[in-house]
Amino acid sequence: MSLNTSGARNPIGSDRPRGANRNAYPNEAKFMTQGQEHLKKAQAHVAKFEAEREPERLREAYMALENVSLVEERDPPTRDQLRMDCLSS
Repeated sequence: MSLNTSGARNPIGSDRPRGANRNAYPNEAKFMTQGQEHLKKAQAHVAKFEAEREPERLREAYMALENVSLVEERDPPTRDQLRMDCLSS
C-alpha cells in the first residue's frame, strides 16, 4: 500500500492519489477496445482483398465493420478517432 497526498493509504497500491485523473498520467498503456480490434480485422480483410481480388474478403471486411459499436466507446477522443478510421476504411 502506498500513501496518497492526504496521507491516507491507497488500497490499490499505486502511487496515484485517490480520484486522480487517469489522463494526467500519459505514460500508462492504452488497451485496444473491441471496436478497434474489429476495425483492425476489417483492414486486414481489405488488404487481403487487394492482394487476392476475392469478393469473400470484402464480405468479411464488411462484417467486421458491422461489429464496430461506437456507443460502447466511453472515451470521446477514442470514439471520434474510431469513427473517422471506420469511415476511411
